[in-house]
Amino acid sequence: MCGQDQLSTTQQPHAQNWHDHKCLFAYGHVDLVEKVNLLTSSSDNKFKNIYLCTLKLNNVVNQMFDTNFESATSNQVDLCRAHILDDTKKMLEWAQQQNIPLILVDYHLPDLFSIFYNNRFHIGINDELFSSQQQVTDQYINYFFRNSTTKFDQNEIWDQREMLALMYNFDHQQFDFSNLYNHTLPHLYYTTDDIWNNFPPVLEEICMELELDLIPEHFVQWQEIYKQWRNVHDPYFGRHLDRIVNSIVTGKYMSLKRFRLNFWQEVIIQHQLITKHNLNLKTWQLSKFPDNTLDLHKLLEENIH
Repeated sequence: MCGQDQLSTTQQPHAQNWHDHKCLFAYGHVDLVEKVNLLTSSSDNKFKNIYLCTLKLNNVVNQMFDTNFESATSNQVDLCRAHILDDTKKMLEWAQQQNIPLILVDYHLPDLFSIFYNNRFHIGINDELFSSQQQVTDQYINYFFRNSTTKFDQNEIWDQREMLALMYNFDHQQFDFSNLYNHTLPHLYYTTDDIWNNFPPVLEEICMELELDLIPEHFVQWQEIYKQWRNVHDPYFGRHLDRIVNSIVTGKYMSLKRFRLNFWQEVIIQHQLITKHNLNLKTWQLSKFPDNTLDLHKLLEENIH
């Protein structure tokens, strides 16, 4: 859109974004410093864009305790998470001190659920590439709740649904971005709601802040791609989840047909009923949820777990 053929001259192997531009990633503070030094020493005058990423938990576990994630104790994992938090704060502080334009994109809280029910990148705990969400959840259960699986029939969908509803934490934020950077220094902050609902003006603002000129015809073409992108992402269910669950609990009628509930969304609904309202559903032999909240209300029972 700004006439850039590439976003950087040094890239991660096979790392491309959906514009087919090569991407440069920095994982943590040390990696960012190295990448910035590499770019500033280059004679290439093209615009450079670096995606800032936190340190990977499995790598930190290995580096700090010389063990793999599966063998680490809960205390070791907690210490590694604290280290990642500190390193992320250090990374963002360093970027601002160097006057590197900082653009933060945070989660609109209901959109956290879409990571589970609309996961398009099936990455395992150790960065393995899986082919399905089922494989991701199987690994999660095997790592954290291996001894609990015997309590559920692994061949029945209603038992699998309840097991995941009890064991998964869907809307967990790794940390609060608001505590990790200096709010008084120039930066841009957006949420996934800004990106999903109103990305064109956001992108114009970003380009203005970075002093990049948008090429009008390219921008028009990009907006067509953006429309397609919005259809691939699906925050709709997550943003209606509270209303759905409240309707089930209070016995109000709400049609669920437009959501076309999949198994993963049903898991989330059951999880919310259990954790937020101490209620469960009579789901024995229920392979598919009813298409309205009133029929689900009729299945409510006290949670015994």
